[in-house]
Amino acid sequence: MFFFLTLYIQTVLNYSPVKTGVSFLPVTFIIAIVSGIVANLVAKIGYKPPMNLGPVVLAVGLFVIATTMKVGGDYWHNVFPGLATAAVGMGLTFVSGTLAATSGVPKHFSGLASGILNTSQQVGGAIGLAILSAVAFSTIRAEVSAGGPANGAQVHGYVAGLQVGVGLALAAAVVVFVVVKNHKVDAKEAMSMG
Repeated sequence: MFFFLTLYIQTVLNYSPVKTGVSFLPVTFIIAIVSGIVANLVAKIGYKPPMNLGPVVLAVGLFVIATTMKVGGDYWHNVFPGLATAAVGMGLTFVSGTLAATSGVPKHFSGLASGILNTSQQVGGAIGLAILSAVAFSTIRAEVSAGGPANGAQVHGYVAGLQVGVGLALAAAVVVFVVVKNHKVDAKEAMSMG
């Protein structure tokens, strides 16, 4: 998502690199606020509900971006609403996912569990970016080869990549629903994650 949005904001909306970076700052604040709420919530309801809801909300955010992104767009109408929604989904997922992966692990294995979690996030991100980029840039290439305008082809490519991202986020929600067992986590442990 951030890869395509960075390209869209800089090349289609013509933002400078600094202005583009600043445009992503609300994501940080939203994730921090939602993570704090989730850290309190998992002690009461367990980590599965927010972990299951997070990818669905992320998918909604990606869908909003994909359906509103256009050549003559602007940040506040075509990027921010979906970006803010996606940030809520990420905030729901980050704390609950970390707790699901590390709670109940013996103290002497906590570093290993954390390392495996971080490695899997990095590898998953790289694989996801490769898949989404392949979809996006094959769409761009096909449209440009057919004589379409470059900016329009770019936007259609980014939309195609985001649509695949919607599918992957929904698939993640299904996997969480089927595989993850719900556990309430000690409030102190949950707050250390938020």
